[in-house]
Amino acid sequence: MALSPQLSDGWTSFVAGVSPLAIVVVVAKVFEWLDGMISDKSRVALWMYLSNVPSEGQIESWGLVFPYLIDRVFGAKALSLRFFFRSCIASLLALLIVTPLYFVIVGSRVAGGSLWTVLNLVVLLSPFVNFVPDYLSLLITRAIVSLLAKRPTIKRALILFVVDFVLTAMVADLSVYFLLIMFVATIGLFTHPIPLSGFFTLRGVASFMMLLFKGRFYRILFSVFIFSAFFTSTWLWLYLISIGLIREMQRARNLWLKVLPFLDIEKKPVVAIGKVAGLLAGAVFAIMIGINWLLCLWR
Repeated sequence: MALSPQLSDGWTSFVAGVSPLAIVVVVAKVFEWLDGMISDKSRVALWMYLSNVPSEGQIESWGLVFPYLIDRVFGAKALSLRFFFRSCIASLLALLIVTPLYFVIVGSRVAGGSLWTVLNLVVLLSPFVNFVPDYLSLLITRAIVSLLAKRPTIKRALILFVVDFVLTAMVADLSVYFLLIMFVATIGLFTHPIPLSGFFTLRGVASFMMLLFKGRFYRILFSVFIFSAFFTSTWLWLYLISIGLIREMQRARNLWLKVLPFLDIEKKPVVAIGKVAGLLAGAVFAIMIGINWLLCLWR
């Protein structure tokens, strides 16, 4: 079932209008849900760190909170079927969230159909393209936060940010490359056999990787699978960046007194982090929509 062009354009405009606010609400609600999972010790550790209070040796490190939350959501045993199944559910949810946002930016002409058609296509392809790579990306992020928890400093966090980004990007790129091979092989079944040996050479992989540095590559549907691979990493980035922003706001005393009534960092520190994270994520996406709109006008 495909939507009419008029309805499709109207639906895309509606999504574009409400998506920044929806992102703010969803992100804040997810962190509110996570706040109920942390222990009293974790709550104290986060409160002390957010308040720039030196922690005592016996107090649990704030850096252990995010690894603990990952284990609560996905399971403590990373190699279990339960962990993998929950990772697949998260992967599918990521695609269902990222695809409308992607559609808002690139528009129906570039995406090649209505939003409904594109959603059906990515859901159909997700088990073949995203489930295993996203599971590997989740394991990477889980390992990264475990390393950060051992010595949670800003410098170390920035380095691990880069490592997480590069490794996740590599896994995502290879998954899309595998999708391309499947696509070419399927065409070959219905037309004439197409040699695939060139795809499995170092030169073939390198040639594809070079496309990733070109902006127009991210205006095709395949890029949805790359963006969704960063779903778990994005929550980590929002978590850490929001913590940094709260700590900096407290140093600006006048600003902190204005936002203090909205952020209960003592009793609900993860909720406070979520409010900042939601505003940050919504603002970033609103800026992306604005830039895309200005570029369309310029053309």
